[in-house]
Amino acid sequence: KPENASNKDVVWSSSNEAIATVDQEGNVETFNPGTCSIWVVSSDNNLKAECKVTVIERPIEDLIRASVYGSSTSINGDVTAAFYNNSNKVVEVSEFTMYDTRTNKVVYQDKDCGFVEYKKPLLYNLEFSRIYKPLFVWKYTCDGKTYEATYQM
Repeated sequence: KPENASNKDVVWSSSNEAIATVDQEGNVETFNPGTCSIWVVSSDNNLKAECKVTVIERPIEDLIRASVYGSSTSINGDVTAAFYNNSNKVVEVSEFTMYDTRTNKVVYQDKDCGFVEYKKPLLYNLEFSRIYKPLFVWKYTCDGKTYEATYQM
């Protein structure tokens, strides 16, 4: 732009590609928290523009996913309970508990479960019968704070 520009060839660049990159169409992709500049320069170097980009870190709760999959009904099942860490931080799972929601009793529990890294989920293969709508609860810590992730069938 503008439409009557004699030179429409531009080159895009990022001041820190560990934070954000830009393709030659001007589309920006972010990777890590921090601040960088996105530059566009005309091929003849007559025109330049800068856009400062600040990438904020997503809360750990947004990057943790708990799920259960397998074969089950509301009272019987053969399932895998999975805790996924989609962050670049190591998360420590201190407790995993499965409850019967009718009686609110603990059906299964494991403590000091271990550390969970990116792409290395914590998995529990569980079989149960006569448990009403099980509730699965993972307690975990990250950066000194304690969190909880739940999944209910």
